[in-house]
Amino acid sequence: MTTRAYAKINLDLRLGTRRPDGYHPIDTFLVRVNVFDTLHAEVTADGKCTLMIDGDSHLSSGPDNLVIRAAQLLQRSAPQGAGASLRLEKKIPQGAGLGGGSSDAASALLLMRKLWRTNHTDRELADLGAKLGSDVPFFLQPHAARATGRGEILEPVPLQHYRGLF
Repeated sequence: MTTRAYAKINLDLRLGTRRPDGYHPIDTFLVRVNVFDTLHAEVTADGKCTLMIDGDSHLSSGPDNLVIRAAQLLQRSAPQGAGASLRLEKKIPQGAGLGGGSSDAASALLLMRKLWRTNHTDRELADLGAKLGSDVPFFLQPHAARATGRGEILEPVPLQHYRGLF
């Protein structure tokens, strides 16, 4: 199974003063853009989650990668012995503020829910996603959105002419 993990841009970003937990409260408007990574996933029966990455030799494919971390979060609810072979075709540049890692993690959550047939609701996926990164919940829903808090509190904005692509 394959899916695209689209990048995002912040059309407006306002930062508050740093909170005691180290995060800045934000108020931003997020939209997807037509730059994407591609994530491929196949179910395995060996109980392992593995990741290969094409297109970015500096990106770790180990347990610190958000794709692996997302898959392992859902694996706890998957059938016994369920594993996954994942391949990420990386096009979104790292560190550019485009949300590539968060988008990849969200795509992994959605793919693994479908492949392993877990019964996680959209809200449960968003809660799991927020543990992985502030932008992950944005990528789990289809709309442009206003994001507040540290980015995890979303107010979807269904734009009439917005197609999610610029």
